[in-house]
Amino acid sequence: IGQAPFFPIGIGTMISILNAREGIEASLYYADNAGPGQKPFIIDKEGVFATRSHAQKTYFHALDDDNHEVWQEVRSVLKEFDPQILGLSVLTPEVGSAAKITRIAKELNPDIFVVWGGVHASFETRSTLNLPGVDCVVVGEGEETIVDLVEAIRNGNSPDSIPGVATHSHPEVKTCKRPLIKSLNSLPIPDRQAVTFPERFS
Repeated sequence: IGQAPFFPIGIGTMISILNAREGIEASLYYADNAGPGQKPFIIDKEGVFATRSHAQKTYFHALDDDNHEVWQEVRSVLKEFDPQILGLSVLTPEVGSAAKITRIAKELNPDIFVVWGGVHASFETRSTLNLPGVDCVVVGEGEETIVDLVEAIRNGNSPDSIPGVATHSHPEVKTCKRPLIKSLNSLPIPDRQAVTFPERFS
């Protein structure tokens, strides 16, 4: 899409929290940024409209092309890391690519547990759950929810009763609210080491 190449603080924090747990290895993979040898995205005041307009056309073209280099890279990264759980942070303009990544992940491993979070999934919870391959949605802040969810999945328990999680059997947001984190100082520093392609961040 052409997002600014800055490190995603929220996801980095969740990676820190997960990697502090024994027996869990989490990594951040951000396919939106230009890779090594690729032309970097340039977002400036004068060129932002033209850049975004061009990026949108490129994005729609890529969604239709299963052999696009981005999807090839996604397949390669998923094969190498071989996650049991895949979490996607989704803004509304990114639903198409998130759905595509979900499909690729399920093709590679039908047993992978796919979690969607972020703004779109939080506000469009039911329609997100209706998308093929989405196993559950994290509603609102995920820093505390993700730990309970990962522990439930790895212990073979249902995530239905976890606050902040909406599932196919419990899709109502009302039943899955989790209180907001009161002190941001209680969160760890985002993990900038557990990153696939760290050179993609400024």
